[in-house]
Amino acid sequence: MKIFFMALLISDFVSIIAFLLLLAINKRRYRYSSSGFEKHYALSARYQIAENVRTTRLLYPLVLAYLMGSVISIIILYQAGNTLKAETLGSPFQIYLAATNWGQSFDILFALLAIIFPHLAIYGHHSLLREFRKVLTLDHGRRRPRRPKRLNGDPLIMTCTEERNLHFERLEAMWQHSPRRP
Repeated sequence: MKIFFMALLISDFVSIIAFLLLLAINKRRYRYSSSGFEKHYALSARYQIAENVRTTRLLYPLVLAYLMGSVISIIILYQAGNTLKAETLGSPFQIYLAATNWGQSFDILFALLAIIFPHLAIYGHHSLLREFRKVLTLDHGRRRPRRPKRLNGDPLIMTCTEERNLHFERLEAMWQHSPRRP
């Protein structure tokens, strides 16, 4: 039984480490794609990287809440096993009563997680929170769609002139920093 608890705990912590590693990789890719003259200058690549960062920021509080719920569940299971093992319960009805007390703590835990998860999802992402507030205001007037932006607030989609100017600015910066031939 202890091996099961350790395996469950280790798998939870490995998944958290993998999630944090993905978050760090996506942030590094975003910094690379938004600074200097990058290889992947296409709009779809910039948008995908920005969405990866936004998604991991949205999932971060949910993953932490899952980890806390999992650790609490492991502790409850371990305590229930020790308690039921330590007590010498005679009849099957007494075993049933002791087990249902521990089972109700799981019901309460999962009910709390079911309440907390949507709130974490809404408050974990600023655009989702903004849209949620729009729904609650009941103002159904016409609105213009917002232009997609990068995480730092710069526009994600550029006009042809802006893209051409950016290309030549970065090309000129590369020429100034390249080593001179004798």
